[in-house]
Amino acid sequence: MLDPGASQSGADGAPVTLMLPLRPGQSEAWRRVIQELQESRCADFDAACRRWGIRKLALWLAPARPGDLVVVQVELSGALTDAEERFARSQQPFDQWITERVRELHGLDLRIGFARYRAELVGVWPETQKPVESH
Repeated sequence: MLDPGASQSGADGAPVTLMLPLRPGQSEAWRRVIQELQESRCADFDAACRRWGIRKLALWLAPARPGDLVVVQVELSGALTDAEERFARSQQPFDQWITERVRELHGLDLRIGFARYRAELVGVWPETQKPVESH
């Protein structure tokens, strides 16, 4: 189970979880973009992930109303603020393309930061084991 303190840091490999709302009716379009990232744009996406400092990425689509939610768990090679800065400054064509897709699907401009979409870990079960006291 994840350490609650570590998951909030976004540095040194600790995962960060983001919740990004989709605009109503955009779930299928989002799925098509993900398919494009896995197929025709795979090499560009791999290069972008390295450029942004992403070591690992997992995506979920969660049903919600009025629009579904995209749950993103990302493991970074550095701090979340560093990844945000690299993304915001980028003039790479792929980065511009993904920025536009996010704006269309989510109504968000990730160039102004995405830490505000970070999910707060409020509990873990079972609790971590406490050290056994010797008598």
